[in-house]
Amino acid sequence: MSLKNQNPATQAFLDGLLSARYGDPERQPSREGFFRSSVTSTYVLTADWPEDQKRWDSPEAIAYGLRTFNTMEYLIDGYPTYAAMLEAIETANKPEHFIVLLGWALNLDFVMLNRKSGRTSLDGLTGLEILDKKTKEGVKVRVLLWNNSMVPTEYSEYGVRNNLLTKQAIDKLNPDAPAPEETPRRALCILDDNTRVAGAHHQKVLLVSGSEGLIGFFGGLDINSDRVLADKARFFVGKAFIEVGAPLHDVHARVTGEAAHDLMILAINRWRFARPVQCYVSDKDANIALGLPTPANQLWGHDPALPRGKDEGDLPKWGHEIEELRTLAEPALSARVIVPEPIHTVRIGQTVGNPSLASKATATAYNDAWKIIRHGIRTAKKFIYIEDQYFWSTDAAEELAKAMPNIQFLIVMVTSDDADPSSVSLRHACVDRLFEKIASEDDKKKVGIYNRREAYERYIHAKMLVIDDELAIIGSANMNNRGYTHDSEVIGAITDPNWDDPHGPRGGHWYRMEMNLAHKLRVELWAEHLKVPWARLFDPVAARYYWENPPSGANVMPYPYKAGSGGSLEEAKNLVLDPLIWDPEGI
Repeated sequence: MSLKNQNPATQAFLDGLLSARYGDPERQPSREGFFRSSVTSTYVLTADWPEDQKRWDSPEAIAYGLRTFNTMEYLIDGYPTYAAMLEAIETANKPEHFIVLLGWALNLDFVMLNRKSGRTSLDGLTGLEILDKKTKEGVKVRVLLWNNSMVPTEYSEYGVRNNLLTKQAIDKLNPDAPAPEETPRRALCILDDNTRVAGAHHQKVLLVSGSEGLIGFFGGLDINSDRVLADKARFFVGKAFIEVGAPLHDVHARVTGEAAHDLMILAINRWRFARPVQCYVSDKDANIALGLPTPANQLWGHDPALPRGKDEGDLPKWGHEIEELRTLAEPALSARVIVPEPIHTVRIGQTVGNPSLASKATATAYNDAWKIIRHGIRTAKKFIYIEDQYFWSTDAAEELAKAMPNIQFLIVMVTSDDADPSSVSLRHACVDRLFEKIASEDDKKKVGIYNRREAYERYIHAKMLVIDDELAIIGSANMNNRGYTHDSEVIGAITDPNWDDPHGPRGGHWYRMEMNLAHKLRVELWAEHLKVPWARLFDPVAARYYWENPPSGANVMPYPYKAGSGGSLEEAKNLVLDPLIWDPEGI
């Protein structure tokens, strides 16, 4: 089966702009836009003609290259993302195919698509049923999860959940008594605890090698029921947790082409330097022999990462000693890259949270996620739009403040303080720093910070930026120290090629009206939040009116914290410990 890009065609956005009045059958080349009185432009240009697109690429980004041959699809929220994932997974159906997943957390006990998408035969199956089906077809499954031993077992109506039990479920996809020569194993799962102090592996990457070649996914979505079911989601830190309304709002991306190969190299490096945790004890273990309880955070049984007959204590120290993931991936990496047009330019960036990998003197061990984002902020000339779970980074706040004289507005969508009360002191400190560093009172008026109003998808879990309707940055890195310096993260910076590129969306023709991918993403997100038709959001400067004067049905409200108010005494106390506990800074 071939992949179907579900991003709307440009014509779907432009129909309302090509009529004299919204909905009129009599069309004209352009029509007057929706403008504030302070805006001097008169007409909407109903398309984009990008030029000098390489200016968006950071010269400090060296981990991976600037890749020009890729097909991209942005994905908003859970159902569209899972539909695209299952469509990709269905292309893997032979022994030479594989599925690789890097996760912060992974839950496989829920139906990923409980509504008929019409895109895949895997609708109606749980994640575990899907992987079981694929392993029986001979597809190799490799999963690398963060060993979050701080997180206690979660008991819910969906079952008992944690990464250890997810590993056990994946391990059981292997036959009970495999033939001695059966290598590589059908399914392998490593719990990796090779992090910085109080660090995490936060990447959310899926790679599928099947009949359509190598397909990659990256962004903010974990595979978890809280992206599709309207039940409370739990976020743990130690044994404490907060409950927030679900499903969570998020943004993800699907890529084929050269950038998917970069994601594969990232996964290979993570796997190679993973430090596997011993998850099983056998009947030879002293505790078992004495009839004592199984040690905490361990299971009784045998890890398929070990050959039969090997003691559980002999688990290799490094992931590559269990299996060289590159060997499995080499056919996909060496295959000729052929992607359907139109193409997009992508640079993959990362934060390396594995200290063993970070110590290597290689380009792919280099932190550049923040450098890519910072360069985008510094290059902005029109506007910056951000969706972020935390918005804690004072470094980002200072860069945004410097950008304000050069742009017409900054809009930030964040999770509300009551939906996520964890360390609001850090967010308030970031907002304070932003306004403190903006020199001009007029420039301060250009800033709008908002929450979602309704409980449904009220929690903003996305980590993304759209800048000037030309650059989209989507990833797992939140705007905080963890995201930019401490944890394992991945981002993708996406632009259209120049308008005259014969392989781009315009085919090199000046008269072909097309919108940039970043432009489409921004319009769709604003339409979701503001409940305003796409056509009225085409011009970002004009459409800012709806943020300042939201329609009655809009799902946005101003962020209630007033910059400079200093927060509470409790917040002042928290600012001493929060940077150490919640938001540590790596080197």
